[in-house]
Amino acid sequence: MKSISLIMIMTLISLIMIYHVSHRRQYIYKRNILDKKDYDMLCDILKREQPDTYSRNWNGLRMKKIMDKRVRRLFHKKVCDTLSNVLSCHLIPSAIPIEYRVYERGNGMKWHRDTLLHKPAQYEVVYTIWNTSDSKTEYVDHWGITHSVHTEPNSIMLVRAGGYKHRVLPVEKGKRHILKIAYVPKKDS
Repeated sequence: MKSISLIMIMTLISLIMIYHVSHRRQYIYKRNILDKKDYDMLCDILKREQPDTYSRNWNGLRMKKIMDKRVRRLFHKKVCDTLSNVLSCHLIPSAIPIEYRVYERGNGMKWHRDTLLHKPAQYEVVYTIWNTSDSKTEYVDHWGITHSVHTEPNSIMLVRAGGYKHRVLPVEKGKRHILKIAYVPKKDS
């Protein structure tokens, strides 16, 4: 009788571990994604962007597509390679352009799941450039637990499209500057 109970407990533990591991690629938060030289270069490039040339997106955020080849090379090569290693799968940049977005007072995002635009599902990456805001990003994991993160400059938050539900709490003070980038797992990964 004890051996049957032990087998059942071990089976249950194994199933829980499999469930947990199968969700490990849904969300990642990583600090200090760029080295100091690349981060400084990126900041210099983005400081030259003219805020009056930004449009407003559906959510009221000021935004602009970034076409600078150095920024695209940085995120389409170095960051893409880093994330491929972290996820243990080969990523390629999506055709979706890199967007520079600014969260100001009152800007946030309601609970949502990112829309599936690719098969397999793309990874939506938010790279925080500067963040003097009090805003936090929240997500609900596969156990139903809500997590809250204040994203630091030079960090990335990665969420798999169609995966975890998440939101950005509205800014009450300060500003949050981000780049939004999408990557797609190569089909043979």
